[in-house]
Amino acid sequence: MPILTKYPPPQKIKYKVDIKKDEKGRASKNTSLFLFVLVLLFVLPITSEAILLDQQNILIDNAIIGSEIILPINITNNQNVELVNVSLEGLQFTTMNQVSLILPNQSINTYLKVKPTSLVSSTFYGKVYGFFLLDILRDSKSFEINLTDLSYTPGEIWIKEGDSIVFYNRGTVAHSVISSNFNSVIPVNNTYTYTFNTIKDMEYFDLNTAMGGIIHVINKSSLERVRNPSYDTDISITLTSKLADTNLSARTYDPSLTIEAYKTGESVVEIVNIGNKTAEDIFFEMQWTSFQENHFSLVPNERKLIKFIISPQLQSTPETNRSYNLSLTITSKNANQIRLNVLVSIPHKEILQNETSNYYLGLLNQILEFCKQFPVACAEGPNGTQVIYKEKNYSIDLTYSDFIKLQQDVRSVAASQERTENKLQEGTDILLVQLQDLTKKYSNLNTSLSVFYEEKQSEKKWNIFKWVILVVVLFVLLITTSIGFLLYRKNKSLLGQ
Repeated sequence: MPILTKYPPPQKIKYKVDIKKDEKGRASKNTSLFLFVLVLLFVLPITSEAILLDQQNILIDNAIIGSEIILPINITNNQNVELVNVSLEGLQFTTMNQVSLILPNQSINTYLKVKPTSLVSSTFYGKVYGFFLLDILRDSKSFEINLTDLSYTPGEIWIKEGDSIVFYNRGTVAHSVISSNFNSVIPVNNTYTYTFNTIKDMEYFDLNTAMGGIIHVINKSSLERVRNPSYDTDISITLTSKLADTNLSARTYDPSLTIEAYKTGESVVEIVNIGNKTAEDIFFEMQWTSFQENHFSLVPNERKLIKFIISPQLQSTPETNRSYNLSLTITSKNANQIRLNVLVSIPHKEILQNETSNYYLGLLNQILEFCKQFPVACAEGPNGTQVIYKEKNYSIDLTYSDFIKLQQDVRSVAASQERTENKLQEGTDILLVQLQDLTKKYSNLNTSLSVFYEEKQSEKKWNIFKWVILVVVLFVLLITTSIGFLLYRKNKSLLGQ
């Protein structure tokens, strides 16, 4: 729909463009595209800066994420024609209310709204553009309105004086179009064409269905909106954003721990967000320490207990029997940094590892090499001599001869450690051999026990069988004896008679 304004332009620029029509009198798509390109190239006597901004390169530091910044901006129409629908495009995190109209050579104040949604530090680019109102004369055009059994489409249309409309009945019954200017009944699949030469708003309807529409006829040379991208004005914003600041507090439940070398100790730190914004990416860090949770967020008034485990990393005996004041550092992307002290006491413990012996040997070799080159600095020198080796101070409480003895002692410890390891390896090998032998013996014993068990089972069965035979024999003997005794008594009784 063309934009109408009550302000007459100071200068009207008229252009006559011939439009090629198809067999139905409608402008072809290629012709419309040609018209648009032609308008863009030749339509305005415009200077290189058609839209002026009072600020084109804007710098914003420390913008709070999620908060809106309002920036006033002045826009000037630097041409002798009206500028409408002035808008902003392509500028990230930024919006501008559309300006409906700027009169020729006039300015208007509006606002940019900048609202970053993430952490950024970059420059963003966009354009301020608008449409110029121009008087463009053109040949008459033809438009089509489709009549169906359900609706007339489009129901509302804007045309220019001299244009025509083709009413096409695509329904299954006859339809009519009746208005103050025309009256026609259109059979199925037939058309009715009417040319509009009067500027007015015209309603029409179907007598049978009460369907219809409205046609707006406007001046043939009415103003058209035209945009030429070459006349858009560049605008940029260099934006640095940050999270909204908040405050944290923290404390440890056990700030003093006693931990043996090569063992661990545990404690808990409580952290609370006492501010009114979410604390992002909270991170704990402390020497020798691992934390149950790290890199997390806290909403306002939220508290959290975080367990941490301290594992002292010691390399030598002198590092034991002393206390270490560790610094627990708590940081966040948008909160204050917190430092807490944790005192760790390490009881005395002998540390005799090959790594430690090698460390001592290396250090002694360095100092001895220095003493060979500068014997006055340490050979036969008094106790407490300071030797500088490669810009490092080594406190020496020994003479040169003591150095030699200490070197021999350390080597002896290393050799002893090596012998111990060899003996342990020998013992391990012997134990493995004995274990294999025991395994073999156990296997043999298990086999023997199986054979013995089978033999015992067989023997048990034989014994049972023998007892059964014995019982049967005894029973037979008992019966025989009883019968013989009875026969004896009977015979004796017969003889007595």
